[in-house]
Amino acid sequence: MPWDQNITAATFIGYTVGASEDYRVFGILLNNWSVSLSWNYGSGFPYTPYSRLQNINELYLVNTGDGPYTSRVDVSLSKGFRLVSGLGIGVNLSVRNLLDRRNVNMNAGGFNTLTGKVTQYGDYNPSDQTIYPWIAGGTAFDVRVPPYVFDPPRQVVLGVKLTWD
Repeated sequence: MPWDQNITAATFIGYTVGASEDYRVFGILLNNWSVSLSWNYGSGFPYTPYSRLQNINELYLVNTGDGPYTSRVDVSLSKGFRLVSGLGIGVNLSVRNLLDRRNVNMNAGGFNTLTGKVTQYGDYNPSDQTIYPWIAGGTAFDVRVPPYVFDPPRQVVLGVKLTWD
């Protein structure tokens, strides 16, 4: 099946220090903080390589190719501060796709079944016998890949929350 990945793996590591705990980092007393790291991996999704001989394509090539694998590392840091009795503030920094990996989005037309690579301007589209028409950057000679064929790049999110007891 085209949605069946052979291998998927996920790991998560987290560490938390509570508000009433004392923890020293390089001699500095810190408390009320946490850090977490997650990693997700997926082998490539199967696809049917294009063959000019359609009857062979239907019989022997269905889902015999493997698309590119995906990998993503996310990290999150948070620290809480007590402002006054019963009132506190929390700061959170999250980085998604920390390594800025360009994972191909197979559902967005980002994979060419003829070449077995990421689709680029000028590639032949075997499904409708045309040339991929996009013009990235404004000129017909630009061979850059449009951004929507990849999953989102690195994203950094800073959050602040107000807490009270």
